Amino acid sequence: MTPLAELKFLKNWRIKLSAFLVAIVCWFAIVTESKYQYVLDVHVVPVNLPEGKILVNKLPPTATVRFEGRGKALLALRFGQAANIKLDLSKVTSEANLVLKDMEMVIPRRDEVVFWKVLSPDTVFVRLDYLETKKIPVITQIDVETIPGYTQVGNIKLTPDSILISGSVNTVRRLNRIMTRPVAFKNQQSTFSSRVELAKIPDSLNIMQQDLAVDFTVDIQKLMEDQVDEVPIYVENAPGNRRVTPRPSTVKLTIIGGEQLIMGLDKRFFKAVVDYKQRKPNSANGYKPRIEKPDGVEIARVVPQNIKLEIQKTGRK
Repeated sequence: MTPLAELKFLKNWRIKLSAFLVAIVCWFAIVTESKYQYVLDVHVVPVNLPEGKILVNKLPPTATVRFEGRGKALLALRFGQAANIKLDLSKVTSEANLVLKDMEMVIPRRDEVVFWKVLSPDTVFVRLDYLETKKIPVITQIDVETIPGYTQVGNIKLTPDSILISGSVNTVRRLNRIMTRPVAFKNQQSTFSSRVELAKIPDSLNIMQQDLAVDFTVDIQKLMEDQVDEVPIYVENAPGNRRVTPRPSTVKLTIIGGEQLIMGLDKRFFKAVVDYKQRKPNSANGYKPRIEKPDGVEIARVVPQNIKLEIQKTGRK
């Protein structure tokens, strides 16, 4: 093309461009007013689930449908993704095969879609069960290691320490706990908090759960050793016709634990117990007491290690 021809082509270019755009609009309007057929996958949406029931099986997410209608209506279906089939569960008691062609089809610009037909699947199998909800405890898989000279005090505190689950009655009754995901924390020397995800319940169980993660706190304290004097000794399971007296009547404990915990304890928090049923005739050495103590405390030493029992008959039978 010569320079002169190029100049003639560009002359009145605004008018030419406007005419071209008007032609496109007119062509599009004529095309979209014509009738066409179009095959599209639409969502299958369950509705009207009976109260107290839950859908147990997985449904096909979509159905293949052939539509016939005006071009602009089919374009709205194609790009708007608003069409769906409402799968009515109101009359299902336990199991049923529902015919998709009998279900309600939600179509935008419905007046311009003159025909539709479900190609596949023809029917959808539905299984319902009674809905049950219960609370199950969260079990930690959190491993904490402290640096030398420090210790973890008590159990890891979870918030919440249990969660609500809902699902089929037969499935929910088999679930008695849920684990956290395994995580490890090393070289800890102070109290810390974090968040941990819960282990995933298999999708095949169709279980709904209230929480997907929980918060936790680990109490870390400096290790401390202390001594507790005059911890009382109790005798359990003594017969009614015997007066049983422990000799001596108290023990001395050496305890180890977190500094803040140990500093807040005295003999009121401990108990030494001798079980009368465990005694053996002619036991010259006595019996080792069972020490009841707060969580997070270790007993390093008990003095004396053995307790003797002084037994006297009473007048009672």
